[in-house]
Amino acid sequence: MIGKNRVHKENTITARNFKKARMDMVKTGGFVETSSSHKRLAIHYFAKNFNNIPNFPEFLLSIKSDLLKILKSSLAKNPIKFNLKLEGTYRRPGVENSSENRSFVCPAKALYAETDLTEKIGQTFTTLLEQEEVYLSRGSGFILETVDGVILTVYRYTPMVGSSYVQLPIMIENKKGTINPQNNDPKCFKWCVLARHVTGRNKFYISNNYYQHENKYDFSGLSFPTPLCDVKIFERNNQNVSINVYGIEKKFDPSSKSMHNANNICNLCKHSFTTVLKVRDHCHLTGKFRQSLCFKCNLDLKQPKFVPCFLHNLSNYDAHFIVTELAYDASKIDVIPNSAEKYISFSKHVQVYAIKIINTSSKPINTEL
Repeated sequence: MIGKNRVHKENTITARNFKKARMDMVKTGGFVETSSSHKRLAIHYFAKNFNNIPNFPEFLLSIKSDLLKILKSSLAKNPIKFNLKLEGTYRRPGVENSSENRSFVCPAKALYAETDLTEKIGQTFTTLLEQEEVYLSRGSGFILETVDGVILTVYRYTPMVGSSYVQLPIMIENKKGTINPQNNDPKCFKWCVLARHVTGRNKFYISNNYYQHENKYDFSGLSFPTPLCDVKIFERNNQNVSINVYGIEKKFDPSSKSMHNANNICNLCKHSFTTVLKVRDHCHLTGKFRQSLCFKCNLDLKQPKFVPCFLHNLSNYDAHFIVTELAYDASKIDVIPNSAEKYISFSKHVQVYAIKIINTSSKPINTEL
């Protein structure tokens, strides 16, 4: 707030300076890389409206082919997320010096190798244009003066491990009798089914050797990652195919087994196992037996997979110098972006755990009654 007039974030001194620097930097048409962050985990591009196209729909149509090229090129390396920030200048008719910056942002969207990019880009454009339509419908009196450009940010994306590739236990992997496709999307069931048709030395890696066989089966109606109940859907779609699902039984050493059998009460709530269900509590990292618990206590005793670290004002200045120090090794850093310039949180992976750094509110607490 300045006085009694509300100032949009796009019109703060910092935002104006960033925009001016961006506009001055780009000297050619199409998307131009302007910056990157987190060891190029996030790359920022800017497409300037060199042809002075007067409206957003025509401008977006003009940059569509260049956008498609960048996304295809980035997607060839690994899954990605991207978002667009559409920038323009608005003014009040008949009012001098009334020009103000406005922007419309589409949330980050995940893209995989099989994603229909044309459809995804169309959805993103529609979202941006709908935002501008809502803004104009509020009756502010502003009209579009110039289309300035669009910011594209591409983030390297690593899907959740639980729905993607999981390394086999050593005892099974050493038998050399299995194929475990190393996918980086949630379609592990699909690639395991197609693995029987893949030959050659690279059958463990998902690429064209798998894509060329996708039409051999009907995968319609399945959800990904695929729950066990969806296997019946696949078998109905493909009458000549039967899927066998096997599990791995966890075995305990004799001393742990005898200790567990001898325990008569829950180690936490102290209830007798004659009235509650008895289960083994084990370490999820080593698999070693820890104690005998009742079913309820075992469910409540969850091992966190990350250590939260709360920092004040993280999404503004602090994040920039903290993240650069986290990149001291090759361990993964996951980023949750709020916009092209700010982040909600980021996580640094350390072995099997992650340090999750989270922003706390920087807004002052209203103490008025």
